[in-house]
Amino acid sequence: MSVWMIVGIVVAVWIAVSVPLALLVVGVIRRRDRQVEELPPARDTGRSGGRPSGGSRGARR
Repeated sequence: MSVWMIVGIVVAVWIAVSVPLALLVVGVIRRRDRQVEELPPARDTGRSGGRPSGGSRGARR
């Protein structure tokens, strides 16, 4: 019984941490999308430090 209690506590903590974190990540991505739409793309690629902007977001999530 104690093993299942520990598993339940771990799952509950993981859900409680991951749900707000996922909402925060979605909010940051939407805010970044708005900034990228406002900025010209040439200046955005120079500012991002060489990382590909746009295509890498879907693969990373």
